[in-house]
Amino acid sequence: MVRRNLLWVSFLKPTYDFSSALPIENPMVTKIKVFLSELKETINGINSFLLRGGFSDIVGQSINWLSTQFVNLIWKVNIRRNVLLFILAALIVRYAIGNFQINQLVQGQISTIFHLLTNGTFWNVLLYCIIAVFVFLTIKHLIHLKEIRLFFFAVLGFLVLKFWAQVIQNVAQVIQNVNELTRNTHDILSAFFNFPVRISTTINFVNILQLIAIILLGTLLYLFFRWLSSSGGIGIVPFDDSSLGTNEEAKLNGRTIADLLAVELHRIYHIHNFIEDGKLNLVQTSSSLLRVCREDLNLRLFRGEHLAKSLMQVGTIPITDKAALQVGSILIAIQQLWPSGSSQVITGSIHKYQSGNDLRLQIAARYEQSNHHTDIHAYEVGQDSANVEVSEMVKNLAYRIALDLSSSPILTSNWEAFKWLTEGMSHYYRYERTQSLEELNTAFDYCKRAKAKDKNYRKVGDLLALISFSYLNRDLNDRAKQAIDEAMAIHPASPYIQATYGNMYYLLGQYDEAFYHYNYAKELNPSRPEIYLRIGCTYLVAPPPYRNYGKARSNLWCTLNLELDNVAAQSALAWLDFLCHLKELEEGQYEKSEISLEKAFNKINRIPQDKKTYIDYSNLAIFYLYRGCEKKALDNWWKALQLCPSLASSLSIYDKLHYIFYKILSSLEFEQEIVDLQRIMMDSEFCYRRIIEDLLLDAKIILRKCLGFEPGEGSERVIFSLHGTLLDFQISERNNVSETHEKWTIAMKEFIAVLEYYLPTTAA
Repeated sequence: MVRRNLLWVSFLKPTYDFSSALPIENPMVTKIKVFLSELKETINGINSFLLRGGFSDIVGQSINWLSTQFVNLIWKVNIRRNVLLFILAALIVRYAIGNFQINQLVQGQISTIFHLLTNGTFWNVLLYCIIAVFVFLTIKHLIHLKEIRLFFFAVLGFLVLKFWAQVIQNVAQVIQNVNELTRNTHDILSAFFNFPVRISTTINFVNILQLIAIILLGTLLYLFFRWLSSSGGIGIVPFDDSSLGTNEEAKLNGRTIADLLAVELHRIYHIHNFIEDGKLNLVQTSSSLLRVCREDLNLRLFRGEHLAKSLMQVGTIPITDKAALQVGSILIAIQQLWPSGSSQVITGSIHKYQSGNDLRLQIAARYEQSNHHTDIHAYEVGQDSANVEVSEMVKNLAYRIALDLSSSPILTSNWEAFKWLTEGMSHYYRYERTQSLEELNTAFDYCKRAKAKDKNYRKVGDLLALISFSYLNRDLNDRAKQAIDEAMAIHPASPYIQATYGNMYYLLGQYDEAFYHYNYAKELNPSRPEIYLRIGCTYLVAPPPYRNYGKARSNLWCTLNLELDNVAAQSALAWLDFLCHLKELEEGQYEKSEISLEKAFNKINRIPQDKKTYIDYSNLAIFYLYRGCEKKALDNWWKALQLCPSLASSLSIYDKLHYIFYKILSSLEFEQEIVDLQRIMMDSEFCYRRIIEDLLLDAKIILRKCLGFEPGEGSERVIFSLHGTLLDFQISERNNVSETHEKWTIAMKEFIAVLEYYLPTTAA
């Protein structure tokens, strides 16, 4: 979302608010003007997107834009995609497939099958079967594609409807051919056995049921053996523990080790699978970066490792006190004997032996994958038996095995680096759920251990960027700087890491460095919409040397052209239109200012209700205030208060300041809130300058409106003057000011005074 700098207007002379004195225009005319203005803005936004690479690349940019619009408008929306596929299927059946073609195809295939069965050679039949299997597998693959499944079934349904008569005719032909084959079989059997064989020459209802039963039985048998020979399962057979004694080591039996190993492998898989599926709740409503990058964290750039998807522990079933059925061995034997099967099994043993004066315990394991060829990996861990931690030994063994269970190469060959990364991911997940700073610090420490083992492990850098973002969210600038520096040392060419650097410098008010890292991230990945969002927001709120509303609008529209439903860019453009409204109002361009305000309303109202944040409701309240709708402004500040974390639950000073701000505006009470504000500011060890400037702008805009007046004799006169960073208000005469506006005026003065008092001391 947007973070906003101090107002660009220096109130050095009497300021008048003429908005309430504007002539009333026909609402329809206003709507038409707003529509034309939005249409012009959209065209300019598309042009800026297409020309971002210069005229030399306009063809490529146009193709990218068209593909992006198609994906965003149609393919990403299930209903629109399904309607398109349905229409496409109807058109293909209507115009691309003729009656003669389909009828000839079906009859030709039926005739070919029976001709091969009766007269064809072995090699012809085999070749035809191979082609049929290939076609079957292709269709099966297409059916499993969610996006094309409807298209496939729609084509099939339209074909059946269009050629229903031919379908019935072909079914009858099939029955006739089967009867012919049955009669031929009868003649052959009678001649072979030299006595008449009674076989029905017609297919009746009972024959069909028997045929279906045979097919179902065969299918069940196939599925059973297919399950037994499935290569997805990894069997873990109880480890051999014959070398252990029966006293203190009895608890270290082979079944226990196998169970612990299965648990650890499952845990490792689920941690990485959770990250791979993007289930972490990384984009928090409670964030000091909410306005500029509430959609900043993108898991598409942070993936887990691809590990095995199924693990099972296969052991023994006790039969008597001294006998047990070796289920694992039986299943593995069936897997290996099955012609198309393969087996993955982990076996091992536990050993106790003397090494000098030390008694050592060793666990050895073997991972074997057999698919009519054998691939074997061996592993070993050991510790002094006097200080045995079996769970830690099994955990180390699990990490070594997990490296070989990956379905794709893991980006490190060091199992310890993989171990510490996984542990860091686990603790970061716990932090996301508990918001415990101890968990976040632990995740950071594990990442540093992983980096020490493999300084080029890029996934460690991505996780460190997430940790740095979380430290920024808690106003822990020093820790955030340490984490992002560690990430930069691992992978400086990561757009995600560069963008996180930009966020940090943005909050510190160091805009040169922020623009440098944002632009570098854009060069690394020019198709990522969040980068353009941050650049546009920075141009919008930066101080005058950097502020550029034109570039801000251009970059925000690039975001929308890449991602139509990006609500952060939509909200940022709404605030930009409102700032233009204020500027045009100040310059006396009242008609243009009214259009800008309407455009701001339209943009923020297009944001879905479930995606609005408390900042959106606060912005909407200010818009209503400038429209003169005091009641709606109060309602929206109350909604913002409900969404904003309370003082007790909030971990960020940003949320705490906003909670107090909305509490003052919605309840019209401010004495206790001002006391809480002073306490928070005094207790804060560090506060970003950007956070205070953001709220100062809101408060001054509200105060300016509340002290506004209609021109005329005897009206209220308000004189604004600047003394350094302090804003002084002098009211010479008060007239026609509502009671609500009076309370807001006093509260905003107090609020501004506290923030400005702490602003110089909290500058970074």
